[in-house]
This record gives sequence, structure tokens and C-alpha cells, in this order.
Amino acid sequence: MGNCRYSVYSHDGESISLIDSYDIWADVVLNIAGINLHSVKDHIYIVDHHALEGDDDVFVVKPSQGIKSTGHRRQCYLDDLFLTPINSLEIGELTELLPIPEAKLILVPLADSKPVLDELLHKDGNEQINAQLSDMVAIRYSPITRFLDPNNDVCLQLYIGSSVVAIASFSRYVEDHRFPFSKHEISYELALHTVFVKPEYRNIGLATSLSKAIIAIVKHDMKRIQKVLSVGNLRLSPWFSAIALSAGGEAICDQISEAFVEANEDVFDELEEKGLKVTYQEPIICVESLV
Repeated sequence: MGNCRYSVYSHDGESISLIDSYDIWADVVLNIAGINLHSVKDHIYIVDHHALEGDDDVFVVKPSQGIKSTGHRRQCYLDDLFLTPINSLEIGELTELLPIPEAKLILVPLADSKPVLDELLHKDGNEQINAQLSDMVAIRYSPITRFLDPNNDVCLQLYIGSSVVAIASFSRYVEDHRFPFSKHEISYELALHTVFVKPEYRNIGLATSLSKAIIAIVKHDMKRIQKVLSVGNLRLSPWFSAIALSAGGEAICDQISEAFVEANEDVFDELEEKGLKVTYQEPIICVESLV
């Protein structure tokens, strides 16, 4: 995108993909005219990155109507609607949740964790299938337009000495406010992929500790997003999604579901006590069991 003023995107109903960017409106119109819109299944949108406060900044391209505003207007406060980068998240308090004093918790982007995941999960056929199914959660359908960013996908790695003994991988999304499911709210989604503990370290609370660490990050995210949304009197709509592949997975999903609801309540109460204008919204829990 660079410093171009206009970007043209395709929208498949879940996420957006950049088609091209342009400096001037005339080039946008000229190139849109060259697209056979009747043969394109995805919606085509134009975003004006330099729109002034209060001006229309998102446009949809209709085959029979041409270019029309979606009604979305530039709001400068929404520039702050993003998740804290993974390398800036505080994990000191997360380490205190661990039942083994010598254990160490590391927070890294999921994209950098493939060797660790392979080592832990791909030891036999059954676990490999489970890992592949878990990876599918990241691309399962969601009615919200996820704002995609490298900071979405996270891996918690728990080490004892130099050996990794447990991991939890998950994604955190904030809805792209330019393409909202509802104009009155913005969604925050936690999508759980995998919680895995080596057999010899099970039944001592490591999975529970990883779940608590995930929720600590969720509370941080919710608090940040709520503060931004309070400026424009928008609601936060929290989502939790997961697929349980085993009885143990069901228990973890139940645990995180309950904690997710409590985290939402805690953040609302804390911000309301501080005088912020926030609106409470019941979380949506989407957990599917394949057991």
C-alpha cells in the first residue's frame, strides 16, 4: 500500500485482500472500469486512507450502481483500534501462574513456532491428525471481518530447562471497523487452536496455567479495545471459538469459555468504576466438539 491514498480490496465475506493501490481517484475509476464485476464473486471495496475526519472513506463497487459510499466515515480515534504487538505484551505476571518454579514461559508469534509445534505434536499419527485439525481452526468461518496482522497468531511455549514441555497456540482478532458486522459494535475474537502438554508433565496444572495465561492476554486486549471504543460510544462484542478434539480438550474449552465470560465482566466493571462510558455485551461462545 505504501503512501498511496486509495486501496482497492476484494472481500470474500470473512477477510479482505488487497488488489491494488493508487495515488489519484481517476486511476481508481479507470481500473475499476476494467473489472468484469458480473464475473467477480467477491465484493470490491475502495478505501480512502487520507479522508478527513467525518468524510466518507469506504466505497463499494456495484455492477449496476457503480461506486457508492458504504456510509463508513473517517473517525481518527479508530486509528488506535489495534492489538498490542506480541513483543510488547507483559508476560512477567503470566510466569507467576506456573505451578513449577523453574518453568519459563515464552510468548512468540505462531509463525515462528513451527519447529516447536512439530517436535511436540507430530510424534505419532493420531497427534499429527489432531494438530492438522487444530490448525484448521484459524481459517474457520467467522461472520466478522478479521483485521489480519502478524500479531494475531500467538504461541505460548513453556520450558523446563532447555526443553519445551507444553504449548498453547491461539489467535486474537479485532474486527476491521471499515467492514463492521454491526455499525454499533466492534468484535474481539479469541480463537483457540492447540493446548498440548507432554504426557509426563500432565495432571500437575500446566494446561490450566496456559489457559490462565491466555485469559490474561485477553483481558489486556479487551481493556485496550474498550477504552478506544468508549470514545465513539461503540460496544465491544467478545467472541470465543474453538474445536475440542478430545475429552481433555473439552475440559480446557469449558474452562476457557467460563474464564472468557468472567474476563469480559471484570474489564467492564473496572472501566465503569474508572468513569469510562462502556456498554456491557454478553460474549458469544462458539465451541464445537468432535469427540
